[in-house]
This record gives sequence, structure tokens and C-alpha cells, in this order.
Amino acid sequence: MTTRCYLMPWLGLWLVSCDQSPKPVDRPDRHAVAQRAGRATRPAAEEPPQSREPLREMMERARQLPTPEERNQALAAAVWESLELDPELARAGFEQLIGESAEKNRLIQHYALRMAEQDVNDAVQWAAARATEEEKSLAFGSIAMVLADTEPAQAAQLLSDAGIAGREFDAAVVQVVQRWAAAAPAAAAAWVEGFDAGAARRDGLKAIVGVWARADVEGVMTWLAAIPDAAIQQEALLGMAQTLMQQPPERQLDWLRRAPTELRSQLENLRAAPE
Repeated sequence: MTTRCYLMPWLGLWLVSCDQSPKPVDRPDRHAVAQRAGRATRPAAEEPPQSREPLREMMERARQLPTPEERNQALAAAVWESLELDPELARAGFEQLIGESAEKNRLIQHYALRMAEQDVNDAVQWAAARATEEEKSLAFGSIAMVLADTEPAQAAQLLSDAGIAGREFDAAVVQVVQRWAAAAPAAAAAWVEGFDAGAARRDGLKAIVGVWARADVEGVMTWLAAIPDAAIQQEALLGMAQTLMQQPPERQLDWLRRAPTELRSQLENLRAAPE
């Protein structure tokens, strides 16, 4: 079973059903994304422009540079400078970047995050229009992290409907299910169980059991015992064993005593196995 769906029907539903974007809530991992994609990575400027006119002049000078490499570098610097004072100019400059680069990827992440904090509809449309699967993955991952603060189920739906794969997608899945599991672990688990085998499912299950066990260890043990798919159950048990090893010895013993008989020996074996 796979969570991939068509993107455009979901976009229509989103645009009709949402009147406003969720208010951003400060979270450490979102800050980490912003830091990775943020101003610390931009090329240094001699004097940050303080008005829109110098920004436009900076952008125009960048456009006129003779080589693609010089033009891309100068455009990226101008886009970073424009994000605060003139987002529309920043968007126009971004669209003129060509090819792929780490700097462009950082801009995609940061710009998608900033757009989602202001208007999720606009951010989703912008992400869907990116040129490559990697760019879409970066953009939708950032949007999902913003939504996960207040609407983790909708963030999960966004990732499912986007039908995107990749490292950034997998990282976004983990962030979303950690939020979701805090409020509705069974629902978060059902979503991840629908994934095809791979890093997103494995890491998502581990994130869920880590959150769930700390809040309701008997609940997570009951769920583990009832997983019908043997491969998914083994991945979830491995995640539970890894979570066990991170606990103090007394808690490990307590959690194991609460495990169903048919799972206890498996958890003990996984816990004892070398990394």
C-alpha cells in the first residue's frame, strides 16, 4: 500500500476549505531548518540594503552578469537580501536561477517555510510549480513542518498527496509524526503503516513508538502486538527496542514487564543485538 495520491485534487480541496493559514508556533526543529537554510549560509554582502530601490538595483546588476555561474551567485545573494523587505522581488529573482545548487536548495526550503507561515495556499501552489522532484520535496517538506505545529494530520495529508520522495520528505515525515503521535498516536501509526517499505516508514514508526511509549507504554505495546503485517511489526519492534535502550535500566525492565508475552522475547533479543 502506498500513500501517494494525485496532487491537484488535494490542492483544490485545500484552497476551498482553508480560509487562513495556521499561525506559526516556534519549535526547535523548525528553527533548525531555518538555520540550515537561513541567512548564515548566504553570501556575505558589504552593506545590507535598507530599502527596496537598492534591492532592485542589486537584482538588476546580478541579471546583467555575463556568465551563468556569476549570475546565479549574485542572484542568490540578491534573493537572500530581498526576502525580508520585498518578498515579491525575491520570488522574481529566484525564478531566474538556473540549474541546481546547494544554495538554491537552501533558498527553496527557507522561502517555502516563510510563505507557509504567511499563506499556506500560496506556499502549496508555489511548491507544486517547482521544476524538479527534489525541489518539490524540499518545498513541501518545509510547508509540512509549519503545518505540523498546529495541524499535524493536515501536514501528513499534504505529504501524502504531494506524492514526493527523497531525504527531505523522509525528514518531514518524522517531524510530522512526532507532533501527531503526541496527540493521536494510533492515527499517526495508521498513516505510516500505509507507506511502502523504506526509510520513511522505518523512521516514522520509530518516531511514533518513541513518543507513544513515554506517554502510554501499555497502549503502544498493545498496538505492537496487533500489527497484522509481519514486516511492519518487525520494523516497529526494532524502533521500540531502540527506544528501550535509551531509557534508564529500571524503566527498561518496567516496560518489558508490560510487553505482551509474545513480544517480550523479541524485544529483549533486539535490545541485546549489536548495532
